[in-house]
Amino acid sequence: MKRLFLSTILMLFSFVSIAQALVYSGAMDSRAGQQHIPGFIAQSLAFKAGGGTGVGMRLEWQADNATAPGFWTYTYRLIRGSLKAKGFAFFDIETAADFTAANIVQREVSWATDRNDGDLPSGLSSITISDPANFNAVHDFSNAAVTEANFSLAALSKNDLSHYSGDPGIAAPGVPAGGASDTPSVGPVPHPFYGIRVTFPGSNADLAYEAVEWEFSITSDRAPMWGSFFGWADKTQISPFWYANFYNANIDNPVRLALPPANNLFGNPPYEGWILVPGPQVVAQPSRLTVDSATYQRLPGGNGTLTIFTTALSNAALTISGEGITPVAMTADTRASGSFSAQIPFTRLPSPIVISNSRDSVSVSPHPVIPVDEVTISLATYDPASRIMTIKAASGDSVLPLPTLTVPDFALPNTLDATGTLVKTLTTNPPNVITVKSSRGGTTSAKVTVLSPPPPPPAAINVAIIADQASPHVIGTPITFTATGSGESGIYEYRFWLNSGSGFEIVQDYSTTNTFVWNPVAIGAYDILVDVRNAGSTALREASEKIFFYQIQPASATAVSLTPDKASPQAPGSPIVFTAAGSGGSGNYEYRFWLNSGSGYTIVQNYSTLPTWTWTPSTAGNYDILVDVRSAGTTVERDAFNKLFFYQIQ
Repeated sequence: MKRLFLSTILMLFSFVSIAQALVYSGAMDSRAGQQHIPGFIAQSLAFKAGGGTGVGMRLEWQADNATAPGFWTYTYRLIRGSLKAKGFAFFDIETAADFTAANIVQREVSWATDRNDGDLPSGLSSITISDPANFNAVHDFSNAAVTEANFSLAALSKNDLSHYSGDPGIAAPGVPAGGASDTPSVGPVPHPFYGIRVTFPGSNADLAYEAVEWEFSITSDRAPMWGSFFGWADKTQISPFWYANFYNANIDNPVRLALPPANNLFGNPPYEGWILVPGPQVVAQPSRLTVDSATYQRLPGGNGTLTIFTTALSNAALTISGEGITPVAMTADTRASGSFSAQIPFTRLPSPIVISNSRDSVSVSPHPVIPVDEVTISLATYDPASRIMTIKAASGDSVLPLPTLTVPDFALPNTLDATGTLVKTLTTNPPNVITVKSSRGGTTSAKVTVLSPPPPPPAAINVAIIADQASPHVIGTPITFTATGSGESGIYEYRFWLNSGSGFEIVQDYSTTNTFVWNPVAIGAYDILVDVRNAGSTALREASEKIFFYQIQPASATAVSLTPDKASPQAPGSPIVFTAAGSGGSGNYEYRFWLNSGSGYTIVQNYSTLPTWTWTPSTAGNYDILVDVRSAGTTVERDAFNKLFFYQIQ
């Protein structure tokens, strides 16, 4: 059964990435009887049968590291059109020159079919995949003894590999081989070729090579490079035709192309006619590692602490070692950012220290680093008025004699004194950043602070605001808000704002008047804000204060009456209407009715403007009825109430 894999159009390969897996694939067609197609020459008449042109064949290839994780699998597949009368003798794949059998993890013939799409009579085991080897045969591109009218097994021997060619003697040297090829025929040409040979079963005597279509793969520890190929097949119907059905235009060019596959998605030059094959051994290189800093602090006695910061691949396993210290593993940043750090005490300063990554190849040299003293800058200022620059710095090395600190950006003298101070008058503008270097290798930089004259006293002042009437307040009576500024000049201007729910609006603009008298005409919740600034200032404000949620409510009801339309007692089932009438306040009221049947009062009609409640008692007994009243629009619990006690139902 044929096993399919991803293929692309003529001379096109694609790149697919799924997680960490890489897949490269491509395909090429050979059509005998046509002019060569870009990068791929149809060299033979192998598809000519009875004077007609066959439909050709297609070579598909794929290289991936997903089929066998940790390795690369190279798969090559040959398929044909409707004309399947040609069996293969062998097929060569070029590899890197240092590729050996030891680099092959697995080799497999997946499937092969004969001219009738059936299994090979000799079985798949009869197809062999060789170890990498040199195939440096001379291939005769024009054998004068063979013409289209004179085919001779003696003149063109199947057992002589030098007779396998792309143009089997149908034209004289230097002459294009008719419609099969526009490449001029040449004499014997050596084709140095190193790689793998796939040999198919069959007979030289009757040219009955069995394999017409096939697929094979090899799995190796080598990543891909661009390579070339040869493929020879027989035409088994008319003896003794045998031709190179595939010929690579770059077969005589041993130069390996350097661009990665993703750089050429359409097989353009210089990649015409190439496929991916096992590449050369990669020389071990140390993984990416940058030492951001390696500094030490040392006491007068010579003992101290090393501090190292590095950047590497996030999966690195870094170890620091050196003379006189125990190897220490560096700590990775918890965010897996590739940042590593370590602090190591020492009794004698090790120099150099060595940073090793256990994930590197053992043949890769570790990273030696010479620690330097830690330098810190505590002061870097410039006074424009005096043009004086002042720098204070210190080295972390206290071993005598103390290191010398200098500022290399300054002209001499540029050395800090014994207290770690340098005071220098500049004739030009100061640098933005100053660097201090130690004679023991340490260096650090700091931004220069430009001193400014003391700023004037801040313009900000304070303000307080109070109301002469507490909230909530009854509508219709004035309220006076008084603002009091403080600080700065002592003479102020005030501006008052009012927010009734749709945003603040100025109700009294800036003036020296610090009071605002407000006579509210609508109930609601209001915000009052006051701005203050020094008199004569043009600032929008220098301070402000607010009173939030100042409530204006209607006047309270003072009393309420409660009257039934039927006197007590009444019989069960008889409807009774209780009517309430408020008095005082706004004149607009809300009423709430309660009923007590002996176990406590229960609301039977909540607050509304309806002054009546109709009750149809169903049970005999003694009842109490209560009504609450409040001014409409307020949220108070009640302004007044009244009760009827001992209303009898019997």
